[in-house]
Amino acid sequence: MTLLAGAAAVVLLAALLIRGARANRRSWLTALSLPGTWVLRNAESLSVLSFGGDLDSGRYTWREDGSEEEGEWRLHGRTLKLTPDGGEVLDYELRAFGDDSIGIDGPGHQRCVYLRRRDNVVTLRQRS
Repeated sequence: MTLLAGAAAVVLLAALLIRGARANRRSWLTALSLPGTWVLRNAESLSVLSFGGDLDSGRYTWREDGSEEEGEWRLHGRTLKLTPDGGEVLDYELRAFGDDSIGIDGPGHQRCVYLRRRDNVVTLRQRS
């Protein structure tokens, strides 16, 4: 095998591996489906985390004990990065449990399990 053929094989293999990794990532993000509203399970106080935007980034609102925090969120690997408006980036470990629940572990929120809140509101078109 010539040097050129060997290099082409390495490039092809790398391209296939990158493509597979991207497909796996997209599949995980789709299954996670983070955008939506999440409520802290077994909480003595109400904590609601709402994600908007795409599957891997967007805006968030965190309501807890009468206070509200808003900012930007993004996923970097399995790390949830929250940047409050006017604040520093905070990193949280994110785990998906597969039963419409996620685990968040990080600054101020250690080992918290949030459940997806399903709304039964259906938007209807207005008659013209």
